[in-house]
Amino acid sequence: MTDALQLDFFKRPAAKRAAMMSFADRGWNGRGEQIALFKCPQCGSRSSWITVASHEEELRGVPCPKCNKERAR
Repeated sequence: MTDALQLDFFKRPAAKRAAMMSFADRGWNGRGEQIALFKCPQCGSRSSWITVASHEEELRGVPCPKCNKERAR
């Protein structure tokens, strides 16, 4: 029983996850690079066209600058 209490004492609180924007549209630019538009489901802000390296990066999303700025306060 004392082992369980000791382990709980040293646990750190989990860090809050960053608010992520999900992709709304994707395509290719004139240079053949993959680009995507992102939209935040929480605040509704939209990004400009961003060059992405892969489809997985699109699915992962990008951090929302507006929501994460408000959380940092």
